[in-house]
Amino acid sequence: MARSTPKNVKAVNPIPKAARAPLAIVIATLCLLSLVSLISYAPQLGILPKLALGVASLLVTGLLIARVLGVLGTGGLYILKTSRGLGLIDRISKRYATFWKAMVDWGFVLSFGVLTYFFFRKHVSKKMIVLGVASILLMQLFVLPYLTLAISLISTPQFTIQPSSSYVPSSIVAEVLQYGFVAISLIGGFSLYIISELVYVAAIIVHGIAAFIIAALSPHVSIPQAANNLPPPAGIPVAVVPFLEPSIAIPLLLSLALLITLHEISHGVIARQYGIRLRSIGTFIFGIIPGGAFVEPDENSINKLPREQQDKISIAGVSFNYLLTIVFFALMLLMYYFALPNLTSTRVYIESTIPGSPAYNAIPVGSIILSWNNHTIHNLSDLVTAGALDKPYAPVDIATPNKTYSITADSAGKIGVYLGDETVPLTNSVIAAAADFLYIFFGLSFLLNFYVAIFNILPLPLFDGWRIYKLRISEKKLRLITFIALMVFVLLFVPWIWSL
Repeated sequence: MARSTPKNVKAVNPIPKAARAPLAIVIATLCLLSLVSLISYAPQLGILPKLALGVASLLVTGLLIARVLGVLGTGGLYILKTSRGLGLIDRISKRYATFWKAMVDWGFVLSFGVLTYFFFRKHVSKKMIVLGVASILLMQLFVLPYLTLAISLISTPQFTIQPSSSYVPSSIVAEVLQYGFVAISLIGGFSLYIISELVYVAAIIVHGIAAFIIAALSPHVSIPQAANNLPPPAGIPVAVVPFLEPSIAIPLLLSLALLITLHEISHGVIARQYGIRLRSIGTFIFGIIPGGAFVEPDENSINKLPREQQDKISIAGVSFNYLLTIVFFALMLLMYYFALPNLTSTRVYIESTIPGSPAYNAIPVGSIILSWNNHTIHNLSDLVTAGALDKPYAPVDIATPNKTYSITADSAGKIGVYLGDETVPLTNSVIAAAADFLYIFFGLSFLLNFYVAIFNILPLPLFDGWRIYKLRISEKKLRLITFIALMVFVLLFVPWIWSL
C-alpha cells in the first residue's frame, strides 16, 4: 500500500544546503554546453529537431534545478524569489522621486501619443505631452530605422527562394503606409502603432491565404504555382532565432536578465512611492532561460489606489524600457561607427547555394563579397540594405576578390544563396572580441527593450496594457479586443508553420 506524505509535513530535501547552489550551477552549465553543442556540432539536424532537443534539455534542467534547490516549479519552469533588494528599491523610490515621476509621465505619452491628453491629462502635464509626442517623432525618424541593424545580429539574412505574397505594395503605396504608421504613432503612441502594424501584416497574410486557395482550386494552376501567392514569414519567431549561437547566447541572456530586472524594479519603485508594501522580488526561469521577472506587491492595496496611480504603477516598466531603448541605441551606434571600425573588420561570404537556384554552380561557395550591385559591403547590415533593392529577373552583380559575377534573380528577386559573416580583428584579439561582445550586447538590448515596451502595452492578459485598458473600458469590450489581438498573433505564425 502506497504511503502519502502528511499534509502538514514539509518534504525534506536530502541535498545539504551548502551544496544546493553549486550543484544547480553545474546542472545549468551542462545544459548550456548541450545547447551550444546542438548548434556547433549538429549542423546536419534541421530546425525542428534542434528545437525539440533544445526544449527537452531545458525541460530536464528546469526539473532538476527545482528539485535541487527545493523551489516551486512545474514543467521545467521554476520560480526564484527573495526579499533581498527590497530595501534598495525603497531607497531609490525616495531619492529619485522627481526623475521617476517625469519618466513615467513621458512613458505614458510614448505609449498613447496625443490621446494621452484625452485619457490621462489629469496626471500628465501639457508640457510633457508635447515632449512625449516630439520624442515619438524623433524615434520614428532617427532611432527605429536602426532596428534592422540590431535584427541582423540575430537573424542572418538568407537570400533564399521564398514564397512571395500576392500583394506587394508599390513604392508609392509603401511610402504612404510608412508615413501613415508614423502619423498613427503620433496620434495613439506606440500602442496604436504596434496594433496597426500587426493588423496590417495579418491582413496581408489573409490576402495571401485567400489568393492561394483560389489559385489552388483553379484547374489551370498547379499547387507549386499557387504557393507563390502565400506570404513569406513575417517577424522573427522564437523557433528560428539562433538563441543558442555561441556568440549570441551569453549577450542575449545578459540582455534579457537586465531588461526583466529593471522592468520589474520600475514597477516596484512606483508602487513604493504610493506606499504599497512589497513582499518579494523574483524571476521565472525555464531551464536556464529567463522567462520573466516580478515584484510581488500587496495587490489588495494597489486595487484600492485611485485609477491614475494604478496606471502609473502599470506603465512604469514600459517607461523604463523606452529609456533603455534610447540609451542602448546610443551605445550601439558608438560601437558601430567609432569603436568597431578601428578594432575589427567583418567579412561577408557565400556560405552555401540552393540546388536549382540561379546562384547554384554560378558562384563558388566561400567567396567573400566586396560589393553587391555596386553597393560596398562591410557587414550583413549593408547586404540587407543592398539586397532589398534587387528586382525580379534583374541581374545581381557580386564583386569578390577574384572576380565579379552577374547572376539573374528569380521571380521573387532572389538568387538563392545563404550568407555568413566572420569578424577579423585588426588589433589585439582580446580587445577586438570584447568590443564585438559589447556591440552585440548593446544591439540586442536596444532591440529587446523597444519590442518588450510596445508589446507590453497590448491589451492582453499578463501584459501591463491589460490593467490599463481594464480600468477604462468595459469587460465585454476588453474581451472582444483581446480576442482580436490573439487571432492576429495566430495569423502571424501561420506562414512560419508552412515554411518549416
